[in-house]
Amino acid sequence: ALAHVTAQTKPWFIAAGFRRPHTPFKMPTAFWEMYNESEIVLATNAAFPTDAPAIAYHQAGFDIGSVNGAKPTLIEMKPDINQPFPDDISRAIRRAYYACVSFQDSQIGRVLSAVDALPAAQQPVVALVGDHGWHLGEYSMYHKFANFELTTRVPFMVRSPAHPASAGKRTAALAGCEKRLRLSSLH
Repeated sequence: ALAHVTAQTKPWFIAAGFRRPHTPFKMPTAFWEMYNESEIVLATNAAFPTDAPAIAYHQAGFDIGSVNGAKPTLIEMKPDINQPFPDDISRAIRRAYYACVSFQDSQIGRVLSAVDALPAAQQPVVALVGDHGWHLGEYSMYHKFANFELTTRVPFMVRSPAHPASAGKRTAALAGCEKRLRLSSLH
C-alpha cells in the first residue's frame, strides 16, 4: 500500500487496523512464551468498589485464547461481583492479553519499519489510537464493558517527522485540559 500511495504527487492517507488484543486472545507461540505465568502480577484492586452501584458491574465469559491456532479455552465460569476469578485463571487471562499486546507491537513495528524505509521527504505523520481500554481483573472484571476509567483510557501516540526532538517522550499536556480530547475530534 505504501508503494502505491507514495508514487502519487498528492497528499495521502493510510489507515491500518489491528484486531488484537481482543478476545479470543490468539497469538503465535513465541509471544505466549515471552511471559511466565507464575510471574504475572494480579490486579491490586480486584474487589468491586463498595460505593459503586451494582449496575456498573458487567462481565461475560470469553475465550482465554489460543496459541498457533490451538482450540481456544472457553472460560465457562464468570466472575461474580463478590467473587473474583481464582488467581490461576486471572494470571492466564493476563498472560494471554500481554502476549496479544506483544504480538500487536511486533505488527506495528513492521508497519513503522516500512514507513522508515521511505525517503525523508515522504515520511508521514503516524498516529496510533485505540478504541477502548480493558479491565484485567480490576474490580473483578475482565473486558471493556464498563464506564470505569480503565475502560475509557485509550492509547494515543503520534510520531511526526517535523518534531524529531519529541520522539519517545511523554507529555501530560492533555491531562489537565478543561476540554478532554475526544477521539471523534481527531478526524
